[in-house]
Amino acid sequence: MENEKKKILIVDDDPKIVELISVNLKSGGYEVDTAYDGESALEKIWNKGIDRPDLIILDLILPKLDGYKVARKIKEKKEISDIPIIMLTGKDQPLDKIEGLIGSDADYYLTKPMNIDDLMIYVMKALSKK
Repeated sequence: MENEKKKILIVDDDPKIVELISVNLKSGGYEVDTAYDGESALEKIWNKGIDRPDLIILDLILPKLDGYKVARKIKEKKEISDIPIIMLTGKDQPLDKIEGLIGSDADYYLTKPMNIDDLMIYVMKALSKK
């Protein structure tokens, strides 16, 4: 798989988390874009056209528009509904996971604090299914 052509959008309001994930993805050969709130994330996805992300790593608790709503809006829009979403959140209760996967149609659900190696495995798995 040619990682250098895969674009990943990280959506999280915590700059430290964004930086940690970004550094690891870039060292893995991925192209990275970032957004720090739900509205900015949707703008970046909708305005990219052919240059849209191949994968989205999405926090649930975000300013302006939460991750549940962002994920649902992505999955409802036919042109972008095939973009895989990894939910990455501090919400770690069993019902949170069910709501995150079923209620938002996310493809994967990881809780913080996360092991960066686990996240990288999820990234590779999500991109291999595209």
